[in-house]
Amino acid sequence: TKLILLDSLLQEMLSMQNVQRNLFRCYNINAQERICSMLNRSKIVIFIYGTERNPLCEKSREVVDILKGLQLKFEAINVTKDYNAEAGVKEYSSCPNIPQVYYKSNLIGDHEAFLQKYQTGEFQKILTS
Repeated sequence: TKLILLDSLLQEMLSMQNVQRNLFRCYNINAQERICSMLNRSKIVIFIYGTERNPLCEKSREVVDILKGLQLKFEAINVTKDYNAEAGVKEYSSCPNIPQVYYKSNLIGDHEAFLQKYQTGEFQKILTS
């Protein structure tokens, strides 16, 4: 009886693991679709800590200031209000850093990469291509 009960319990645990795996897969697919949807809203999309009007970290503020200085329209996604967006975009880009800058759904880079491309004029060239 104990062996049958143990076998039954083991089967139930394996079944729960499969459910969890499938839920994670669904979340993963849905998160990626959601990120794609966010990226398609505007030519330039940035994922930052805070908002366009109130960036919460210096790196986010610098990205916003550069884009505003170039007089570019962009959409800012506030990852402090949306943990799923933060986790999703990090997974989507394979980049662990925020802020992230996208142009036409393509990753320009995190703060460091974006800043380098801006300073060398590469970002401005991307905008005109």
